[in-house]
Amino acid sequence: MNYRRWEESGYGLVEMLVAISIFAVVMTLAATAISHFWRVQSFSGAAAEVLMDISDAQVRAQSEVRAYKINFNTTGESYQVSRYKGPGVGDYEVVETRLLKEGVDLVTAEFFEVGAPGPELFFLPRGISSGGSLVLRSRDLGRQRSITVSELTSRVRMS
Repeated sequence: MNYRRWEESGYGLVEMLVAISIFAVVMTLAATAISHFWRVQSFSGAAAEVLMDISDAQVRAQSEVRAYKINFNTTGESYQVSRYKGPGVGDYEVVETRLLKEGVDLVTAEFFEVGAPGPELFFLPRGISSGGSLVLRSRDLGRQRSITVSELTSRVRMS
């Protein structure tokens, strides 16, 4: 009789289980890292959205030759963009109300006003602003972003 000896080819059960276990650990770590990355990007996007709304109000003030103001509600997690209608009672009309993204808090909003610092940022028709800053914080990440508006140059920047 001619018996052939089976040659080993491929992987055994133990080797496959080890490879699958390593793959599962790597995928778990990758999923955690990707989840964290998306939360950081979402917070950065929310801060950039507020920055763009401030810049947009500045551009609108210049192009429409009207004063604009942004009133930041530190307790309600929202802000309103308003445009100057003219002298008299109720001189500003609300153009839009924006909510901050979920998980983002407005920590402080201090802009220079005639009386004392407050949560309102003004842009005059020539683009000049009242100046000041606000701080946004992510609830789950603990990160903060500061948006500053220069009083002299009206430059808007985020740090």
